[in-house]
Amino acid sequence: MRICDVLEQLHLDQLPITDKEKTQIINCYSQQEWIKTTQVFLKAIGNQHQVPGRVVYQLWDMCNQVPHRELGRKEMWLMFHSLLENWDQMSCESRAHLCL
Repeated sequence: MRICDVLEQLHLDQLPITDKEKTQIINCYSQQEWIKTTQVFLKAIGNQHQVPGRVVYQLWDMCNQVPHRELGRKEMWLMFHSLLENWDQMSCESRAHLCL
């Protein structure tokens, strides 16, 4: 299962997940997979979104740091939570294209 599938399912079902489950989800995927999903998310929200600017800048910054260093545990949690909390900011069309 891809990250976008997990995020879509969690978002649609509004399932509460524990910290242990969050850690398992984060650990199931490589840093590169998280970065790729985050980049797709950032491109898909475009200019019309309600994601706080600081969150968008933090996500872009993390994506740009990857070639220079590994992301830490806190950064991976921030990435996961930011994507999950703002998943609905992507258009339905963009989300549908992720499933292709």
